[in-house]
Amino acid sequence: MNCPLNMLELINVSKSSFFYIDCNRFTSSLTIAFDRSPLRSLMIDHTPVNDPSLTNLASNTSSTLHHLRMSCPRLSPKGILKLANGCSYLRELSISYSVLSNELLMALSDKEHVHLEILCIEAHGEGKSLPLVSDKAWQSLAKHSPNIKITLLCYLAEEEDYESLFLCNFPVTNLYFGNYVPASVFMKIGKSCPRLVELIVSAHGADFIDQGLLSVARCCSKLRIVGLGDCKLTCSGLAEFVRLLGNSLRELYIWEISLIDDSKCDTNELIAKVSSLLGRTWTPEYVPLW
Repeated sequence: MNCPLNMLELINVSKSSFFYIDCNRFTSSLTIAFDRSPLRSLMIDHTPVNDPSLTNLASNTSSTLHHLRMSCPRLSPKGILKLANGCSYLRELSISYSVLSNELLMALSDKEHVHLEILCIEAHGEGKSLPLVSDKAWQSLAKHSPNIKITLLCYLAEEEDYESLFLCNFPVTNLYFGNYVPASVFMKIGKSCPRLVELIVSAHGADFIDQGLLSVARCCSKLRIVGLGDCKLTCSGLAEFVRLLGNSLRELYIWEISLIDDSKCDTNELIAKVSSLLGRTWTPEYVPLW
């Protein structure tokens, strides 16, 4: 590679084929690219990248790297920490929750580090507990970068997977649940996520989601966007949810089949109430029967 690069993306879609190549040759080739290219943007997912290869990256891109997305199983929290310490101009960071640590957040909060604009974290159920992150570390980051957008993408399948999450004041702004979300998690969100702006829930299971949503509405006054997929919610529950948030709720998406008529409100009454509260015409999302 004789030409310098500003951006490099290595994404393994199959998440397996990269692991059949020689790891040493791969990281050596990557090191050469780092040596010759003052990268501004780097995206590497599911490749054999390991901690030693990040050492070279940190030394060669310390003043140029602004955008980093890295989710590789051979990376450790120490490797990501070393990179964060070396790249003080980093503005956007996307990583796996498994490499998150108090030390990493404190490094990103250092006075020598520029304000972080975006932190995107993916949480997967990988058969091991997610790391515990302290309230002090999160608040240090929020104080250092007050306008930061923190996105958490949750793909957890079991209730136990959530045990390490939402235990303290968590400055997340955008929260996406890709799998089933237990009711207990919603109660935690209401208590620990005061900066929440967007909430997307793909599924909630057989239980009604009313109380959990109302808890979020009462405590997350900055909430502006809500999307609900395969959930059960009474019409009166949704009406109360919208009433609590008022017309500050800019976007509301919910499947029509998720709404359950109750003695206080049916679907037609709900549509009229929500439209009135939002100050614009609103209807639930139609789901075709294939």
